[in-house]
Amino acid sequence: MIRILIASEQSSMRQEIKSLLNKDPDFKAIAIVRDGRSAVKQVDLLSPDIVLLELEMPVMNGITAAKYINHLYPDTKVIILSSREEPKYVVQSLVAGAKAYILQHSLRTDLKQMIIAVNSGYSQIESRLLTKASALEGRRRCATRADGRRFSRPFPFYLFGFKAPARIFDLAVYVHWCV
Repeated sequence: MIRILIASEQSSMRQEIKSLLNKDPDFKAIAIVRDGRSAVKQVDLLSPDIVLLELEMPVMNGITAAKYINHLYPDTKVIILSSREEPKYVVQSLVAGAKAYILQHSLRTDLKQMIIAVNSGYSQIESRLLTKASALEGRRRCATRADGRRFSRPFPFYLFGFKAPARIFDLAVYVHWCV
């Protein structure tokens, strides 16, 4: 059973995700919180396998919470939930340590598959978001990440729609990790 913490500002989204996951015996929503700071605290207390973080939340947003969780609890994997398709949010989420980025309108169709893949050690992003993120290449050019270090470590990656393996490093070649 995959233990999941849900962090979303929107009550309707929290309940929709909880009901979707609790219908399947392979998933268990162990906690639901409203903001990123509460999510980090609950990860410390409950040690979930997966944390679903909404991108925009009060107190601490999903990207900042992902950074804390990734640094303090490396065994817990983060999936970012968002309505935003802009490439900068996708890239910022991946750099923060999120293993996946899912759009809110894809929750019903893709969430379970994404959780299983991320729990198995893969990273996932919808193929059209990857295409948008790679379009940044023409607008931004630099050889280092936002923190000043060069990015060189590849990660396993899976493209929705293409069913073909790729690596986040391939994305990094296009966007050069400038966020």
